[in-house]
Amino acid sequence: MSSRGGGLLYGDWPGAWPVVDRGAGVYLYDRDGRPFLDAVGGAHVVTIGHGVAEIAEAMAGQARRIAYASSRTWANEPQLELAELIGSRTPPGLDWVYFTSSGSEAAEIAMQLARQYHVERGEPERHKIIGRWHSYHGGTLGAVGMGGHAVHRSRLGPYLPPARHVVSPQCSHCPFGLSRPTCSVKCATDLADAIERADPATVAAFIAEPIGGTTSGAMEPPAGYYELVRSICDEYGVLFIADEVVTGFGRTGRDFAIQHWNAIPDMILCSKGLTSGYAPLGAVVVHERVAEAIRDGTGNVSVRMTFSGHPVSCAAGLAVQRYVATLGLVDRCATVGDLLKERLIEMGKETAHVSEVRGRGLLLAVELAAEPDTNAAFPRGARVQERIVAEALRRGMLLMGGNGTAASPDGDHVLISPPFVITEAEADLLVELLQQSITAVLGE
Repeated sequence: MSSRGGGLLYGDWPGAWPVVDRGAGVYLYDRDGRPFLDAVGGAHVVTIGHGVAEIAEAMAGQARRIAYASSRTWANEPQLELAELIGSRTPPGLDWVYFTSSGSEAAEIAMQLARQYHVERGEPERHKIIGRWHSYHGGTLGAVGMGGHAVHRSRLGPYLPPARHVVSPQCSHCPFGLSRPTCSVKCATDLADAIERADPATVAAFIAEPIGGTTSGAMEPPAGYYELVRSICDEYGVLFIADEVVTGFGRTGRDFAIQHWNAIPDMILCSKGLTSGYAPLGAVVVHERVAEAIRDGTGNVSVRMTFSGHPVSCAAGLAVQRYVATLGLVDRCATVGDLLKERLIEMGKETAHVSEVRGRGLLLAVELAAEPDTNAAFPRGARVQERIVAEALRRGMLLMGGNGTAASPDGDHVLISPPFVITEAEADLLVELLQQSITAVLGE
């Protein structure tokens, strides 16, 4: 640290976090050698586990050949191969890939591509993007503007466009006070109402996480939701952007979470699981109908990012996805996820204040309530999820939490999203440490 007292400007000001030294499998180790069970894969990122030597070797090999070449002039072999691999796993028609350095950048590029698509088709008045409340699409201004994270929006409000959001498909806390199956999936038809209010001729796209991440706590929609969303977007000529930054590349037990439904989006955003955290990389995967409009129009993709298609990052992504395929980790994620969910549900029955366990594959959430029978939330001032996350860390486990589960800002949940390689014994330990942490904070 300098004599002026400076240091790392990140996270909590006191810098009280442990310093990581190494990782292996589902564990991280601090500088003193203490192990921490990584129950959230860093931040829903790590899929193949920490410390896989083959990935480091692939990155080093690529760096020795060429570490960087500008995407304004060059393509590179790992970039081309990874684009082809991604296209082989996405829903039909989603074959065109633009690489970024993060999920936030992917969200920004999707905005620009949506705008260009409509301009190329002779509808330049289309510029509005509708998001959902209780969503998150990244930390840049454009991504925050599309998202519905109340805290980030309040912090950056002066820089954001007027809110254009619809309700989230939050069945356990339905904003309309309805219930399945008599609700007619009003959370989906709310999109049609929002498009009408915004003036249909000015709406460019709708963006949603197929299954929610930290902000909503692995929120899943009711049956038929995405099929109805797709038909509404088609009716109004609006693009459907699926944000799969958290869910993409296997975390929900399918290559992409939207494949759990019969609805094909116009763009998919991805990042975290693409490289399992071994290098920064994101991507926008674009449907042929969007690419065709640009190809038959100006023929020029009018976006530029310095590190798009970075050779070493693409080499990491290629090595990770080959590793996933070789070990069958997507199918394993589904199987182990079902097992872990069952054990979390059993834990919840024995643990005070657990109101719901939800999610798919290895993207799971445990919702906490002051009165589980009525789903009455803890007040935000109680900081329940923060205290449970801190208690788990003290016991040697890394968790993430979210709030606003019920009605912003009240309501708490914790996320469970370990690497796909977690063993049954490690899953049992995860559940045991979580139960201990909840009980220590909230009592029997």
